[in-house]
Amino acid sequence: MHALNKSKYAASFLCGLLAVVMGGEAAAEQAPMSTAPMCIPESTERAIVACPAGARKEAAKEGGSAPVSRMKAATPKKAKKQGPTGPSLEIDLSTRLGREQTRARAENLLEREIAILQRLVKNSADDDPRRPEVLLRLAETQFEMQIAKNAKVRSFDDPIYEACTRDKDKALCKKARDGQKAAQADLDKIREDSIRTYATLVRDHPNFQRMDEVLFSLAFALQELDQFEKARSVYRRLIKDHPRSRFVPNAYLSFAEYYFNDSDMDTAAKFYRKVLEFPPKRNSVYGYALYKVAWVEYNRERYRQSLQGFVDILEFARNNKYANDAKNLARQARKELVLPYSHYGSPGKALDFFRRYSKSDAEAHEMLENLAELYYDTGQWSQAITVYHKLMADAPRSISLCDWQTKVTSAVISSRPKQDQIIELKRLVDVYRNYKKGGKPADKLEECKVETATTMLWLGTSWHREAVGTDTSPGTKNKKTMSQAAVLYRTLLKEFSEMEQMKFPNIDKRDWPTKYKLSYFYAELLWKMEEWAQCGPAFDNVVEQNSQGEYTSDAAYAAVLCYNNLYQQQYVPRETETKFVSKSDQKAAKNAKAAPKSKLAPKKLTPLQDGMLEAFNRYLCYVDKAEDLSTIKYRRARIYYEANRFEEAAVLFRDIAFNHKDSELAEYAANLYLDCLNVLGTQIAEPRVACVHELSASIDPMSASFCGTEQLADEHPDLCGSLGNLQCQVRRKEDPAVQESRCDVRPHLPAPRGVRRDGRDALQRGDQLRGCAFARSGHPGSHGHDRAIPGEQALQEGGLPHRAELPGARILRASGEVL
Repeated sequence: MHALNKSKYAASFLCGLLAVVMGGEAAAEQAPMSTAPMCIPESTERAIVACPAGARKEAAKEGGSAPVSRMKAATPKKAKKQGPTGPSLEIDLSTRLGREQTRARAENLLEREIAILQRLVKNSADDDPRRPEVLLRLAETQFEMQIAKNAKVRSFDDPIYEACTRDKDKALCKKARDGQKAAQADLDKIREDSIRTYATLVRDHPNFQRMDEVLFSLAFALQELDQFEKARSVYRRLIKDHPRSRFVPNAYLSFAEYYFNDSDMDTAAKFYRKVLEFPPKRNSVYGYALYKVAWVEYNRERYRQSLQGFVDILEFARNNKYANDAKNLARQARKELVLPYSHYGSPGKALDFFRRYSKSDAEAHEMLENLAELYYDTGQWSQAITVYHKLMADAPRSISLCDWQTKVTSAVISSRPKQDQIIELKRLVDVYRNYKKGGKPADKLEECKVETATTMLWLGTSWHREAVGTDTSPGTKNKKTMSQAAVLYRTLLKEFSEMEQMKFPNIDKRDWPTKYKLSYFYAELLWKMEEWAQCGPAFDNVVEQNSQGEYTSDAAYAAVLCYNNLYQQQYVPRETETKFVSKSDQKAAKNAKAAPKSKLAPKKLTPLQDGMLEAFNRYLCYVDKAEDLSTIKYRRARIYYEANRFEEAAVLFRDIAFNHKDSELAEYAANLYLDCLNVLGTQIAEPRVACVHELSASIDPMSASFCGTEQLADEHPDLCGSLGNLQCQVRRKEDPAVQESRCDVRPHLPAPRGVRRDGRDALQRGDQLRGCAFARSGHPGSHGHDRAIPGEQALQEGGLPHRAELPGARILRASGEVL
C-alpha cells in the first residue's frame, strides 16, 4: 500500500475509534447497553475454531493445480483390421472322397471289424477273386476309424485353449497337449495302415474294377500325411488311366485345396476351374469349387470377380436345388458376399443389391448389418456411418438400435470434428433414454446402458487429457474442449447415478468409474477453466462423498484454491476496508451520523459464502503450517465481517493480529478487530458494554505487540499512531485532569529516523492525524489546528519506509459511517 493511502486509512480509522472513547456515553443514551459479562460468548469462540467432521492433519500441498486425471481412457471396441481371408465352409471328408456319409460307429466295433478283415486278407490267396473286395472293405473301415480318431484329436482343442490360454494352468495344459499328441499318433497310425491297404490292393490287383476309387483314396491318404509328391503321382495316374471317373473332379479339387492352403492362389484357381469343367450332374464338388473360386478371387484382390463368384453360387443353388450341399453353400454365400461388396460396391446401393439375392427382406437387412459391421471393423468410418444410418432409418424400433448408434458414435469420434461427435453422442443418450422408457429386453437395456456410459466416459476422459495434458505431456489448454468434457462428466453423473453397480467390460476393472472419481474429474476441469464459483462446491462434493478417499486431500486443497481465487475476485478490492468509516474529510467524518442499526444486523450467509467458509476452515484444520495460512485465516474472517458476523470476525481477526504479526495482513487484522469491537460495543441495536471494555483493554497489548520497540514502531507507523491516540483518549476519559493535554502520535517512542523523499505524504499524514486528534477534544478549532502534535516535526522532515501494496489488492478509502 502506498504510504499516503495507508496513512489516510489509519487516520480515518483513528477518527472513528475516537468516537468510541469520546462518544460512548452518547451511544448509551441512544440504545440500551447489554450488561453481559463477555463481549463474545464462549460458544462462538468454540464454534469458530471447530474442525469439520473427518478433517485430517496433512502437510499443505504446493502448486495450486488440481491433479491430472488418472483414469485410463477406454477406446471403442477394436475389431479385426480386416475380414476373414478364407472360407467359413468346408465340405466334409466323405464328400471330398466322393463317398456316401458314413455312419459313426464305436471305436471298439471298428477295431474288431478291422481285426477280422485283416485275418481274412492274411488267410486268402493272392489270386482269390474275393480278396480285392476284402481289401477295399478293410480300407473303408480304416477310413471310418480315421474319422473317429480325428474327432478324438479335435476333442482336445477346447481343453487346450481353456488350460493353456484362458486359465494359464501349466499342468492341465501339458496334460491336454499330451492327450492330443497321443490321439494324433493313433490317427497317423491308422492312416498309414490305410495307405498300406490301398497300396496292397493297387499292387496285387491292378485290374480291379473299382481301381479309380482305390487310386483316389490312396492319393488322398498320402496327401493327409503330407506326402504330397507321392499323392500327386497317384492323382496323375488316376486322371490318365481313368479320365471319365467320377473321382477325377475330386482329384483336381485335392490339388486345388493343397495350393489354396499353401496360399498359391493362381495355381489353386487353375485346378478349381478344372473341377468346374465337369458338370454338376456327375460332379459332387461343383458347388464347393464355385465357392472356393470366389474366395480365390477375393484373396487375389479381384473384388468384382469375387462378388460375381458368390452370385454364381446363389444362381447355381437356385438352378440345382438337389445338388450336394446346395442350400448350405447358398446360405454361406449370402453372408460372405458382403466381404467383396465392402471393397467394390456402393454403401448407398447395398440394400437394393442384397434384396435381389436374399430370401426375404429381413435377410437383406441382416446382410446390410453385416456390411455395416465389416465397414466398422475395418475402419471404413464414412461407409459404416452411412450404412448404420440406413439401418436406423429403416428399422427405428429395432432392438439393435442402441448398438447401431453406439457404432455410429464411435465411428464419428474416430473420423469427424468434435461438433459432429457431440451430435452423435446426444443421439446415443436419447436412444438410451428411450430404452429406459420400456419395451426393450432387459439384457438389451443393460447393454445399451453400459455402451452409452462407456462411450461418454471414453470421450470425456480423452478430451480431458487432450486439454489438460499430463505430467509428461502438455495439453492444448483449450477451454472449449474442457467445457465439452465437463458436460460429459456432468451428464454421466446425472444419467448413471448407479454406476457403482454397473460392469464395464471394455475398461480395466481397477479403473471402473464411480461417482466419487467422476466428481473429482469434473471439479478438476472447472478448476482448469477458472470457474471459481463452481469448482469450489464441486471439490466440496468430492470431500463430502468420501472423507478418506484417494482424491480427498487433493480435492480439499483444490477447494480452498477455488474459493481463494473467487475471494480475490469478489472481496480483495475491499478486503482492508472498514464498514463504518466515512469517505469524506475529517470534518465530514466528525459530523457524520451513525449507521442505521438495521444495516448492522447479521446477514444470512449465501451458499457460496458457506462453501468458502467450510473450505477455508477445512484447510486450516488439514494443515499445520503453510505460507498462506494467515491469508486464508484473514479471508475467512473477512467473509464473516462482510456478513455482519462481527463476533466470529473479531475472534479471527484477533488471532491474526496477535498470532501472525509477521504477516503483512496483521496490521489490517488489528484495525478490523478493533472495528468489530467498536460495532459490537456502540453500533448494534443492543450495544455491549463488555466490548467497549475489551476494546480499551486491547489497546495496550496491541501497542506492545506492534509498537513495543523502535523497530516495530517503524514497521507499523500508522497502526502505532492510531494506538497512541487511542491510549491518550482513554487516559482522558479515565482522568479529567488530562483533558487539556496533547496526544502523542506514537507515545513513549522517538520520532522515526531517516529522511524520505516523499515528504509531502508525510506532511499530509501528519495533518490528518492532527486533525483527528483534536476533532472531539473540546479545544477551539484555531487553537487545535495551530499546535503541532509530538512527532509531527519528524513526519514533516522525513517519512516512513514505503510499504509494498498487498498483492492483488486495491486499497480503497473506506465507506460508511464513523465508528
